[in-house]
Amino acid sequence: MHTIQSPARRCPGSARSWGRSATVRAFILILTFALTPAWAGNTLAADATPWKPAAFAEEDTLEFYTVNAEGEEHWATVWFVLIDGEPYIRLGARAQERITENINRPIVRIRVGGQTYEDIRVEEVPERNDEVAIAMGDKYWSAGLMRYMPERYTGRLTPASAGSE
Repeated sequence: MHTIQSPARRCPGSARSWGRSATVRAFILILTFALTPAWAGNTLAADATPWKPAAFAEEDTLEFYTVNAEGEEHWATVWFVLIDGEPYIRLGARAQERITENINRPIVRIRVGGQTYEDIRVEEVPERNDEVAIAMGDKYWSAGLMRYMPERYTGRLTPASAGSE
């Protein structure tokens, strides 16, 4: 004769099967929350990605994050080049407006190469406009015409802690 087991014995997720393992599971859950800084929301300063532009030199684009006066947040994707180990951007009118209207100006957050960098200063460097335009034309085949477009915003990206030079 076949006996029928009660659902509590057959079902591993039932209250009866938790028994002693409930304490272990609760401990693991608490430990996971306590040791994972991502649960706190933003990246902690101690865990900030070190600023090493050479690490993302081969990437095609970077994104910068801004917040306008109305509190609207935006990630903009732009081309960049490295010159003497420092990243430079050259922006059109809309992206330039995002930088100049950013409530945290001149500080932005950038994402590139799977990393996020906090507190990055965007410093306008019009004196490097031609040099950056040529480097952009060398890196991006379709950017060759950019060097002929007047009054573009050219900016250098540096960690805010480095200050202005």
